[in-house]
Amino acid sequence: LILFLLFLMSIPGKLSGKWIENDAKNKPPIVLARIGPFVKGKRKIDGGIEVFSGWYLNKRLSLKRFDYGLNLLKEKGFPEDIAKKVEGTVVAIYKFKLSSKGTKLIGEIMPQKIHFTYRPPRITDRYFLKGTKKIWEKVS
Repeated sequence: LILFLLFLMSIPGKLSGKWIENDAKNKPPIVLARIGPFVKGKRKIDGGIEVFSGWYLNKRLSLKRFDYGLNLLKEKGFPEDIAKKVEGTVVAIYKFKLSSKGTKLIGEIMPQKIHFTYRPPRITDRYFLKGTKKIWEKVS
């Protein structure tokens, strides 16, 4: 019975696939894959890649985003020495609820605010900002 339940949990369902952000349709899609309650995702963009990792349970999705690529981080306003320290760390948290039709993820993003100094290049503070509304639409 336990093996059967684990098998059912591993079925990808409606969450796996390509998603686009409602307010950023010019960006490449985010590709999500689900195995059981665990969700992984990625989006390749100019200068790097955004990696998503989290869990899904009872139509609720919680993701953390990690940014990789010095050029990507420099485009987001970080000097190279700070970008090296930020790369591969959590830069945003997403909390979503899957719509009843399974075609939208509706929720919020809580980006991380990162304060730093130039000389010496040092991160002085990091904290998550208040959530702002975010909607992703499934495209395939």
